[in-house]
Amino acid sequence: MEAEIIVNSNGTLIKIDPAHVGISYSSNEERLRTQGEDAFAPDPEGLVLSRDWELYVEGQAVPVYAAPVTNGGPLSFASLSFVGDPGGFKLIAKRRGSTESAVIRPLSLGVEAKLVDQEIHIPVDRPAKIIVEANGNTERPLVITLHAKEEGAADPTDSKVKYYGPGLHKVSSFELRSGESLYIARWSGAAVVCTGG
Repeated sequence: MEAEIIVNSNGTLIKIDPAHVGISYSSNEERLRTQGEDAFAPDPEGLVLSRDWELYVEGQAVPVYAAPVTNGGPLSFASLSFVGDPGGFKLIAKRRGSTESAVIRPLSLGVEAKLVDQEIHIPVDRPAKIIVEANGNTERPLVITLHAKEEGAADPTDSKVKYYGPGLHKVSSFELRSGESLYIARWSGAAVVCTGG
């Protein structure tokens, strides 16, 4: 994976993790759409990029991925993080096909989407998980996770830490010895630290 990108939007710093090396678009969009109907059958291509949605911050693209779901789909998702204190900035989402309306869920967040020339402008100012639905359709949404600044992250250079940074890791097995820790960097909303004993 390439180095993270830091975007400055009106004094608010946002971190974007670039698309992971080797992840591309699905070679069979129809299979991806129907794959989720079998809850026990993962898509043979694994994680793929979304063809349904694009997401931008200050003109910088945020990788959007696609995942099969059991009803409709695929679902598209993206993740970005505040580097410092939260502050206001605007996300711009674009979807394949025409867009006549958009709603941001959960409604309790009070985030109002504004449609500008087929772009969905989304004002955000705090960590949140939001769902973007277009044209009143609950299928094929865009889920965006805005993470708070990560506190207390492990040192990836510490020889006593097995560190897995943001990204996709394929690990068949490993062993934690006494005094070693496993650290999985927050990418999907949670940081997990396991300590061997």
